[in-house]
Amino acid sequence: MTFEKPTTKAKMYEVLQEIFHYYRVQKEEYTDAELAPLNLERMEFTEISAQDMLLRAKTLLEGKKKREVEEYKAKINREIAGLNSQIGFLSSECQKALEQIETLYQESEKKIQEKAQKNGLADSSIIIDKIAQLEASKNNKIAEINAEYAQKISEQTAQITELDTKREQAESLFSIIYEKEEAAKLLELKEEQEKTAREVFKYNNSLVEKEIKHANSLTRANIELKLKFLQIRSGEMTKDDLVRVGYYDDVLECVYAFYDSMPALDAYNDIIREERLMVFLDDYYESVLYLYKMRANS
Repeated sequence: MTFEKPTTKAKMYEVLQEIFHYYRVQKEEYTDAELAPLNLERMEFTEISAQDMLLRAKTLLEGKKKREVEEYKAKINREIAGLNSQIGFLSSECQKALEQIETLYQESEKKIQEKAQKNGLADSSIIIDKIAQLEASKNNKIAEINAEYAQKISEQTAQITELDTKREQAESLFSIIYEKEEAAKLLELKEEQEKTAREVFKYNNSLVEKEIKHANSLTRANIELKLKFLQIRSGEMTKDDLVRVGYYDDVLECVYAFYDSMPALDAYNDIIREERLMVFLDDYYESVLYLYKMRANS
């Protein structure tokens, strides 16, 4: 119960009488104490749909998939670059070989001409036949070299074509590979969600148990308070009983409310003359008197 704060001495004694009557005279029925129940915050769990979970699985793997596709294409590009370099090298080698043949056969033809002139046979059919045979041999050799290098370059070109096809099909290839990884990731996400659901359910159940336990403790506390109340009400209240139920707290609050409104020395001089206060304060009277004396001397 809440009592009025007095501003006059007359009001102070009026309130003290109310307090005295409330605690030491009247016999009220017991009212259960208002003990706050325990309301613990639950964990929320929102289930993710299968479609959203599949989208999440794809999203989680998208970065890895893109990175692997780029690495795969980069490797192919390096191989193609190497093959193009090899083709350039082969073309250069072929040209050098043809130039060497041309030089060799020009030197051979020159020697034949010089020898023929020396022997006076420059226009003979023998010399003409030798030069024709030499030219035919040169052309055959040129054809052999062209064919040899054309075959090598064709092999390199075929590899480039094959690599180009692989590069163009990279996205499709990795999409097929990642279908299995996405399925595995989807299964992993489902298992994680089921685990989380179990943990949330277990946690919330533990809160229910705690709240029930707390509610039971409140019930026991009210029963104990009621038993104490009935025990106190059944006989004369001792000073310990009055302390326990708050009688002296309310009396002191009332006395302090009035005397704290005046200087400490005036309060001390007034209290020392108010013998009626001893009735309400009992053993606390001397303590109150000492308090205001100390305040007055400080």
